Amino acid sequence: MDDLDDRLRSAADDLRSGTSDVAAPNFAPRRSGGGVLAAVAIVILALAAFAGLESLTDVDGINIDQASDGESPAPAPSPDGTEQPDRGPLLGVHPVALDSLLTNGDPVPSTDIVAPNLLGDVAWLEPDFRTKILRLTEMGDGEVTAPMRSSTQAFNADGSAFLLYRENAEGGSHVLFDGRTLQEIGPVAVGARDIGDFTWHPSDPDLLYFPDPLKNELIETNVRSNISRSAVTFDQCDQVDQGLTSGSTGGATGYLGLLCRVEDQNFHMVHDLATGTTVLANVPTAARVAPVSASPDGSIFVVVEEDRVAVLNGDLSPASISPIPEDVNRYALSVNSETGEPVLVFSSYDTDQGPGLAIVFNLITGTRTDILSEDEGDGFPPSEIGLASSAEAGLVAAISRTPDPNNTGAWFGEVVLIDPTSGITYRLGHHRMSIAEAVGGWGSASVAISPDATLVLFSSDWGSGKAIDTYAIPLTRGR
Repeated sequence: MDDLDDRLRSAADDLRSGTSDVAAPNFAPRRSGGGVLAAVAIVILALAAFAGLESLTDVDGINIDQASDGESPAPAPSPDGTEQPDRGPLLGVHPVALDSLLTNGDPVPSTDIVAPNLLGDVAWLEPDFRTKILRLTEMGDGEVTAPMRSSTQAFNADGSAFLLYRENAEGGSHVLFDGRTLQEIGPVAVGARDIGDFTWHPSDPDLLYFPDPLKNELIETNVRSNISRSAVTFDQCDQVDQGLTSGSTGGATGYLGLLCRVEDQNFHMVHDLATGTTVLANVPTAARVAPVSASPDGSIFVVVEEDRVAVLNGDLSPASISPIPEDVNRYALSVNSETGEPVLVFSSYDTDQGPGLAIVFNLITGTRTDILSEDEGDGFPPSEIGLASSAEAGLVAAISRTPDPNNTGAWFGEVVLIDPTSGITYRLGHHRMSIAEAVGGWGSASVAISPDATLVLFSSDWGSGKAIDTYAIPLTRGR
């Protein structure tokens, strides 16, 4: 019996480390007169447990983790003092606490491992960073479902829904997902010029907006009913669009930047989705880029051009701060959580101080801070990267380029969260996107983040080079 006891106790320990729903008692075999019956009962329990464990292991034997080490932590308050929506346990998966994640710059090689199974009752344990990953889609060869450009506002105002973009044999379409269950809801008609040219309403979670690419109208779409209508006609413009700008960053600002075309000239224009008011610049612009709101109150806007960033006041006149002479690749807008000042977080291939993945520029003081850059000794040229900002948490999600086989340094091929105030970088996992163009023009991994920073989405072909899917990492800011 001692050998059987030991094996049963070991099975119970393994089971508890892999599941949270199967109740496995601490086995303490009794040696009283009822020992035979007790042993039979234990054997039955163990067999049932093993049957359950089989469903929590994929076909290649990779353990997938559903258990937490304790109770789900209480939601931490957001910066305005309100309690965050509790996203966990999500589908029975307890999110990992942000403060428990790796934040140093030690190299962590990527483990070559099979992709997670499609969304179900369990999460896949990221072997390198111990976060939990949920797979949302399972596309066929040559197909894609992914977040759009990382600067696009993927999540709605309260995080209850998000949009992904899908390409398959039937063409391309936007697809709505439930932000709580992560289940697919269905296609949404977004008739914008570019797939990322839409903005969610700042308070109504069902409404999003995009300019009609051929008219001077702003279209409103209810994503639940899929009913669209013309919400605003800009009589002062012959045509409106967003130029080379995709959506808005930061989310839920309520200020939609546009280009107003009058005859052969373009003017910067901002429409407040909450109040319906519109501000039109007094002078034309040569930039084919619309302004983007950098502050919740609409007092600061940026125009991110090819080789500089112009800062504008709320009336779209030039701000006192000089244009930022930087070659910006990707960017996100956030705030300094201590001062409330808006900041631009950007990546760049070419700056006076070397390339970087996360460079922070204060839009009020004009100060620059390098968080992840060559100047800080991180030593990599950013490529295939993206940045996305959470509206409430003030955190920025970033995704770095896929490394070549000879580079195993820190930050390469990773999904990270950056706090632009403290400079802390939280490492969430390897995205495992192929180094080559995987499917069409979707070879670059993209990232999106919920307004409360409790859910990070990223795209990957998981090294297959055949299809690109979307994955989610649930988090909590509690300890």
